[in-house]
Amino acid sequence: MTSSLLRNDASHNEANVTTSRSFKKSAPLDSETEVATELANPEKPTVSAAPHQAVRLQTLLRVAQKEAALRRRLAEEIALKVAARIPGALRSFQVAVNDDHHYVLEGNCISYHAKQVAQHEAMLLVGDSQVVNEIVVHRAR
Repeated sequence: MTSSLLRNDASHNEANVTTSRSFKKSAPLDSETEVATELANPEKPTVSAAPHQAVRLQTLLRVAQKEAALRRRLAEEIALKVAARIPGALRSFQVAVNDDHHYVLEGNCISYHAKQVAQHEAMLLVGDSQVVNEIVVHRAR
């Protein structure tokens, strides 16, 4: 009796495996996956790929433009906060955003302490993004 139960369980498991395999093959694709599949097969030209791709590209462009504007605003806010925190210690100070989306602190200052404070203030504002500190210290002689 035990062996018949094991056999039933084994046949039941095999049935589940085949159903899950057939389910994966027949599952409908979302539009993004469908477009990617159509674009990956250049032998089969399709008309439906072009509109989906154009809409997708326009959406990505709009998102990228909004993100770039937010990064520029944050860079301006960093510059204002740092200048307010250590007034008179920085010269030619500016914050730029490079191609890797890192915030770059540039300018001159009078002490290593001012450089460190500027970096700390920037790090508090940017969160997960990286801060590159390229402030040059010119000590009075």
